[in-house]
Amino acid sequence: MIPIKDKASEIIPTYKPFSDSIGYKVWNRPLEGLEDYLVYVSKAGVVEYNSDMSHLAWCQTTKSLLGMGANMSVLSRAVEDFRFPSSWILGLTWEQFLGWHIWKKGYNLLFNPNAKVHHLIHGQTLSRSIKDTKKETLRWIEYNLLFYRLYSLEQNLSKMNRITWLMFSILVDIKKICKDKEIQRIIRMKSKFRSELIGLKWLLTRKLGARYSPLIDLKNFV
Repeated sequence: MIPIKDKASEIIPTYKPFSDSIGYKVWNRPLEGLEDYLVYVSKAGVVEYNSDMSHLAWCQTTKSLLGMGANMSVLSRAVEDFRFPSSWILGLTWEQFLGWHIWKKGYNLLFNPNAKVHHLIHGQTLSRSIKDTKKETLRWIEYNLLFYRLYSLEQNLSKMNRITWLMFSILVDIKKICKDKEIQRIIRMKSKFRSELIGLKWLLTRKLGARYSPLIDLKNFV
C-alpha cells in the first residue's frame, strides 16, 4: 500500500463513524459466515467494510472478500465453472460477486496488507474522477443491484435489512445534500430509487415466470 492523496489504503477503513456500530447490528449485518471478514456482503445485499477488523488488517493477513479490482489472484480450480452474468455494463461489485461464489464453495479469501498496489492517476475510471452524470448514475445503480443479483442464490439476504438500509442511507444522503452541501449525493440518492425499481421489476418477472434482463433499463444510462 502506498499513500495516494494522504490515504494509505482504499480498502482498510481508517476511522469508525458512530453509526458503524449501530449499522453493523441493524442494517449492515454481514451474511452468516462473513462476520470476521474485512470486506463483506451484508444481509441488505450491499458491499460493506468492517471497521472493527481494521486493526488486524493493517498488520496481518485477514479474511476478506475481494476488495477492489487490482492485485487479486484466485485458484483456477475455484473459478473454473464460474461465468459472470451478462447483465452488467460497468461491472461495479463484480469482485464481491465473484468473491461470494468462491466463498460459498468453501474457500477462504484473504487480504494481505503486504501486497502493494501502485496506482496511476489517469483521469476518469470506474471509481474516480467521473465527470459524466449518466455514467455516475449507472455506476451507483449497478452497485445497488447486488441484492437482486444474489436474491435467488443467497438465502440469508433479508428484505427487512434491505428496507432498513435503504431508509437510513437515504436519510444520510439528504443530510449530506442539505447540511454539508454535497450536491453530487443527489445522483447517489436517485440511483437508489432507480435500482429498487429495476430490482422489483426483476423479482416480479421471475415470480411470474417471465423473462427480463436489467440491461433493458441499464442501457438507458449509457
